[in-house]
Amino acid sequence: MVKKISEGAASKKAQPEKAQPQKRERFRRTRALMASRSGFAIVVKVVALWSLIWLASTGMRISYLVSFKFETPLEATAVVARESGLGVPLAALEDYYYQVLNAPKVGGKPNQQALLKLGYSPKVQVPRLKNPAAINAAWGAGAQPMRLPTLVKSPTTPLPGEGIWQPTKIMVNGLSAVYLAQVRPDAEHTSLYATLAWFNTGLLAAQQIPGLQVPEGTYDHGTGQVDPALKPFYVAGMADGFLLSDSQGGYELHGKVIRRLVKGKATLLSYPDGKLRIIEWGRDKPVPGYLVARQNLDLIVDHNQNMVTDETQSKWGWVWQGTGSGKNLVWRTAMGLRRDGSVVYVQGDELSAHSLADLLVRAGVVEGMALDMNIGFSNAFLYGPYSPGRSINPNNHHSPQLFTSPSDRDFIAWFAKSKP
Repeated sequence: MVKKISEGAASKKAQPEKAQPQKRERFRRTRALMASRSGFAIVVKVVALWSLIWLASTGMRISYLVSFKFETPLEATAVVARESGLGVPLAALEDYYYQVLNAPKVGGKPNQQALLKLGYSPKVQVPRLKNPAAINAAWGAGAQPMRLPTLVKSPTTPLPGEGIWQPTKIMVNGLSAVYLAQVRPDAEHTSLYATLAWFNTGLLAAQQIPGLQVPEGTYDHGTGQVDPALKPFYVAGMADGFLLSDSQGGYELHGKVIRRLVKGKATLLSYPDGKLRIIEWGRDKPVPGYLVARQNLDLIVDHNQNMVTDETQSKWGWVWQGTGSGKNLVWRTAMGLRRDGSVVYVQGDELSAHSLADLLVRAGVVEGMALDMNIGFSNAFLYGPYSPGRSINPNNHHSPQLFTSPSDRDFIAWFAKSKP
């Protein structure tokens, strides 16, 4: 009897010992669960904090662009979206907007008020050409003007004044150095003019000015504006190319490779003598000594031929379709060189990649490339006698201060080689 009691007591004493590992296991599971919940809570807090910081910085960036860079809230939001890596969904939204919600008008005539009013008559011009002193020795004097191109042909029955080059008040050595013309871009969308500008490079010199943020990269961006010593002779400014992340190309500045130049891409070269050249990188041999090489998509005009045969190709715009793909009719700009070295610039609304190139061809351009696009970035202004500046295209209402105050984006500046 005693033995049985002892055995029972022993078994009862052993039970807690068997239960201890189970309790320890439950404790470990509870602690692990609490730790996981704590870790999850920390992750949630970090994500929430990061989201708040991102929203705050995004709001500040948009506010900055609206307040100090003269952009509308919608334009500023699009800029920040692309800077934040949201270009793909933004491009899809733009496709829907331009093709469905805001489809371009077909037919009709432009408002005659859109015709340029430059306040200057060609009859007043009295060529002097007395070889005045050069403003910059490297540029030489403005004493070798080039012949004005013939009128730009309309794709349909021309309206009064359409396609005729009109002189501006920008004078160098007694001659107008910049002429403007307006012409319809194609025979279908006839209710708007595109504007063309002709730059007499015998009288003018050009520079590519890097922006404070674009082209992107770690390098000395400078002041984002023209040299103060040259401001009295600064007569025009126009937007350069896309963001490098969208341009499909590279960038070199004063001998430094910011992003490697890509073979086959349209390349704008600027030189110490104020001349510009447009080449296909890797095919055409560049003249040595260029200061800046800026790439943006493929050549849209090559050997006086329109190269845009399929507008759905990404090489005519941003790499993932969107407004830049060529099929959407939007604000676009382009630049081309004529055989004599003079420059033609085009800016207009409701332009496709094909019609943009066709305008350059009609103006006698031999090699041409697309510049920036969309209403927020298709900007070009005349300065000098048009102080504080006026848009090259009368339908573009952006502030001329874009290229007189420090600019976030790079631009092309034009200067008189000699005094008026």
